[in-house]
Amino acid sequence: MKLRVLLMILIVALAACTGGEPTAEVTAEPEAAAEEPAVVAPTQAVIVVTRDPNSSPFGSVQQSEEATEDPFPDALFDSIRIIRVGGGEGVEQIELDIRQDGTYVRNGVPGVITPEEVIEIDAQLDELQFFDMTGDMLGPGGDDRAFTYGITVERAGTRRTVQADDRYMPTILKEFVARILMIGL
Repeated sequence: MKLRVLLMILIVALAACTGGEPTAEVTAEPEAAAEEPAVVAPTQAVIVVTRDPNSSPFGSVQQSEEATEDPFPDALFDSIRIIRVGGGEGVEQIELDIRQDGTYVRNGVPGVITPEEVIEIDAQLDELQFFDMTGDMLGPGGDDRAFTYGITVERAGTRRTVQADDRYMPTILKEFVARILMIGL
C-alpha cells in the first residue's frame, strides 16, 4: 500500500514538472555555444517491482522445469499436500495433507474423507494432468491480497510440486485447489 502511494506521488510530481506554461524565451544573444551536448533528464520514471525468482514462500524446491511423467496414471495418488499463504492481514495460512486412505490433516486437525471422494480427487488430478505441468505459475510480487499455493502430489514414488499464484493459475487448477481446500471445513 505504501509503495502504491509513493508511486502515485512520484507520478504526480513528474507530471507537474512537465506540464504548465512554457518558459519565456530570452532574446539576448547567447554566449559562446558549448561544444558538448546538454544532458537531458528523463521526464518519466518507471518503477517495476518483481518477485525474486530465487525466493519462494515455500522454501527451495529442487526440481527441473520439465514435466515429470506420471509413473502410473491408473494408480491412486499416495499423498497431496497444499499450502496456501497470503491473502492479506488476518487470513489464515492453510496446510492440508491428504493420504490415499482418505485420512487428512488440515492445520493440525485430523479427519477422514470417503473412498468415493478420494477417487473423485484422483480423477480430477488425472484430468488436470498434474504430472505433465511444467514450471511454476508465479507472477511479479506486490499484491499482498493474492494467495500463493504450494501443491505437491506423490504417486508411485514420484513427487511433483507446483507453485502457483491465484492470479496466474489456469481455471482447471483453480477448480482443483478449490475442491481440495473444501476438505475439512
